[in-house]
Amino acid sequence: MSSLVLTYFTLFNCLNNYIYNNNSHNNYIHDNYNGYFEAEEPPNTNCYGTMCSCIYNCGLLMSKTVDYFLSPMSPWAYLGHEPLQALIDKFNATVNVIPIDPVKLFAATGGVPVAQRPIQRQKYRLAELKRWKSFLGSPIVIEPAHFPYNPALVNLVVVATVNEYGAQKAMELTLCLMKGCWVEDRNMGLTEEVKKSIESCDLNSDDLLELASNDQTSKDLEKNTQHAIEAGVFGAPTYIINGELYWGQDRLDFVQRSLMS
Repeated sequence: MSSLVLTYFTLFNCLNNYIYNNNSHNNYIHDNYNGYFEAEEPPNTNCYGTMCSCIYNCGLLMSKTVDYFLSPMSPWAYLGHEPLQALIDKFNATVNVIPIDPVKLFAATGGVPVAQRPIQRQKYRLAELKRWKSFLGSPIVIEPAHFPYNPALVNLVVVATVNEYGAQKAMELTLCLMKGCWVEDRNMGLTEEVKKSIESCDLNSDDLLELASNDQTSKDLEKNTQHAIEAGVFGAPTYIINGELYWGQDRLDFVQRSLMS
């Protein structure tokens, strides 16, 4: 067995031992919002920090792909968006940004829009948002004035951005669109508000809106939604890695474990 292979197995086993022997949620800390799911270095061991860095930076493990199903109108997608980006960067992963039509997704999978849910569920949703706002130190507005809004345009704009500029620019623009509703309390169902968010990402709003309005973009959104349904997705955000589905931003710790394995 070559020295490179021996090194690979030594590092891989060391990392796995750390993951499975130190898997308390207390090992996941949030020093700041962007670096939420960071693993503490365990006491009395020097294997994690140095070897984990070597494993990923030296390319000894193949990077993984995250299929990221979302609607920019979802507060849970907003809360998880920056932590997901931090994980993508940390583990040199690839992300597929897949906007979906939440109305069609709910209709196909038994979901119900917020306003149609029993009052008990509505109250609990607000309580959970308040908990996560506090836990993450997030600037999220719990009850924005313009929620819910018609998400058709923002979804199409993200699809057009993926098609024209790629996933990374789509991640940037999606965050801008999300902040429009959930931080800046703007009506993101309005074209002029969407244009502001596009321009804040240094993109030409007229060009992108034209792309968003063409038939192919609408077909791509429909394909995304059908793909989500067939993959077992029933809500946003959902992350899929190697066929395994993780629903909700509160499952990002398991996303991290999958990226580390």
